[in-house]
Order: sequence, then structure tokens, then C-alpha cells
Amino acid sequence: MAWTAVFFSLMASLAPSVELHANAGKAQVLVTGSQSERAADRDRLRRAAREQFSQNFRELQILGIGLLKSHERGDLRPPRLSKDTKNIQKRAKTLRSLAALGEPLNPPEEYGSKLGSPEQFDQSIRELARLIHRFAHNPIHKNSKVFNMALASQASSDLVNIINLAKIIEDNANGYTPYAEGN
Repeated sequence: MAWTAVFFSLMASLAPSVELHANAGKAQVLVTGSQSERAADRDRLRRAAREQFSQNFRELQILGIGLLKSHERGDLRPPRLSKDTKNIQKRAKTLRSLAALGEPLNPPEEYGSKLGSPEQFDQSIRELARLIHRFAHNPIHKNSKVFNMALASQASSDLVNIINLAKIIEDNANGYTPYAEGN
């Protein structure tokens, strides 16, 4: 729920003609001022949301690539694995809240909750990087004029699976040891 507070504070700072009221635990937004002020406020909010989406989109990709490269080099350590997967979750959750992708049509993947071997960590980190790559290269992000429900559903599914798998990896990060092929 912290993101709602951030959104409302961002909204209030960007839109001087917006009043925020808490009523029975629910926030209400009242727009005051002229029509042109309201239109300008909406434009500022849209630009801010687009910028936030772009920033989180970029950071999610950078984190995924960095995590995989560090893992492949063998210099990834448990504290960094935990930190990076937590940040991946944060970025993916933010993107999910900002994007109007709808609900996934397919149920989330069933990943095991325990990662005990270097092979399991290797498979999970590679799968996480693959999911991030697939989400980032989904054609839904290329054309905002045409909304394809199947592509939106795939993007939504990818985000849910990124969040779930990153959480499992984070929860097991203390047991991480680098994978040496040929073991």
C-alpha cells in the first residue's frame, strides 16, 4: 500500500488543482480548477507515470542481465543475489501496477519453494533472466496504438512469474553457491 501514498503525494505535487481527502479509510481525489488546468494536470500525471514505467522497465532489464552475468562469471554472492532479486521484485511489482495489462489468462508457474543445489539455483537464475527478457521484448511495449489482449496477458503472466520466482530465489539466497558446469 506504500505505492498508493507515493502516487497520491506525486499527484498532489504535480497537480496543484487536485485535492486529496481521506474518507472512511479510502482516498478520494477531487479535481478543482478550470478545464485547461485539469487537462494539464492529467498530462503531467501521464508523463510522470510513463517516466516511472520507463525507469522501472530499464532497471528490471539491467538487474536481470547483471544477475545472470555475475552468476555466469562465478562472482555472484548470496548478499548480492538477495538484494538483486528483491529489487527485481520491486521493479516488476511497480510495472504491474503501472501497466494496464489485465490479469494473466494462464495460472502462474509452479516453482519449487526450496533451492538446495547449485544446479537448482543455476536453472532458477536462468529462468528468471529468460522471463525478464521475454517480458522486455514483448511486442505489447512497441505499439501503444493497438492493444493485443494475448500479448498483454503474456506480459502480465511474465510479470507474475518474475515476481514469484525472484521471491523464491531471494528466500533461498543464503544457500547459494556458484554452479560449476561439469560437476
